[in-house]
Amino acid sequence: MTGLASNVTEPSTVKRKGTVGVVDTAGRSFQLMVASGAPITVQWLTTSCFEGFSPASLGGKRVKVEGQLSGAVLTARKIEIDD
Repeated sequence: MTGLASNVTEPSTVKRKGTVGVVDTAGRSFQLMVASGAPITVQWLTTSCFEGFSPASLGGKRVKVEGQLSGAVLTARKIEIDD
């Protein structure tokens, strides 16, 4: 018997840039306004890495987000200010 091929695909890492809209610190999420379409909901985990700032200070800042995209939700692994 040969091995079975799996139809399950691993989520890939994506990077997105944009301006932070509304931040929900209690819900650990914010809206990322991108130039090419509808806003993306970004969620962060306790393990997400913030590069030199706190989530509460995100509103209105341009950021780069790296993480896994599922539908219209990007689960962030790393968030940094876009200089």
